[in-house]
Amino acid sequence: MPDNDNMDERRKKKANEIITNMHDNKASGRDIQAQKKANKESFGHEGEYTP
Repeated sequence: MPDNDNMDERRKKKANEIITNMHDNKASGRDIQAQKKANKESFGHEGEYTP
């Protein structure tokens, strides 16, 4: 099932990218937490700040 692993890795990378962009753009903690919840529902990962 390498395709599933690859898809999961891409979803995780996208979630991280969204959260990193929000941090870089000085989003509020509340907005970031709301986005993490949305990421979890959409991508299966909350996302992390990865500078």
